Amino acid sequence: MQVVAHFGASWCVTSLSMNYKFEELAQTHPEILFLYVDVDDIQSVSSKYGVKAMPTFFLIKNKEVVRKIVGANPDELKKLVDASADPFETQIVVK
Repeated sequence: MQVVAHFGASWCVTSLSMNYKFEELAQTHPEILFLYVDVDDIQSVSSKYGVKAMPTFFLIKNKEVVRKIVGANPDELKKLVDASADPFETQIVVK
């Protein structure tokens, strides 16, 4: 499973400015799990991943970080997600 994690804070304007793109990508890529981590609420996870600035985005595959983006760059985030999306991982349920 692939995960895109957005580390941010409610008081960080640049982090908040990326929410629209993050939500848009989550809607268009159902095969990827998108998570938002508030660095103030979950400090242990932020420390584990070495988050020093916000926003920070991680692409995680098979429990390993394979890519990291620091800063508010919607075009780079879209490229990251589009390149990592695997259309064969999408599950289709037929009733």
